[in-house]
Amino acid sequence: MNLLTLNEAKTLLGVTHSFDDERIALLMDSANAEVVSFMNRENDSTWGDSDLETRQPDDVKLCAFLLLQASYEGTTDDMGKMRNLIEHKLFPYRKGLGV
Repeated sequence: MNLLTLNEAKTLLGVTHSFDDERIALLMDSANAEVVSFMNRENDSTWGDSDLETRQPDDVKLCAFLLLQASYEGTTDDMGKMRNLIEHKLFPYRKGLGV
């Protein structure tokens, strides 16, 4: 499940060059994986990448970007704060939280 594309990530980061494309792609893949894993949706085929009815909510995409931004521009302390924020924002989208 791809939450962000490289072009979207670069636009949101304000990056206009291609020097950091590999770095951004790696950080983006890591952020995507962390968000999907937190939501327990690694194997969830009900959320597609393009179909409007199954596309992920904007909150989910934003969380992937915030993790990417913290990795690209921030410090280790920023990552901890960002994880707390995204866990709060993503909690309603978690799957399989049965009692």
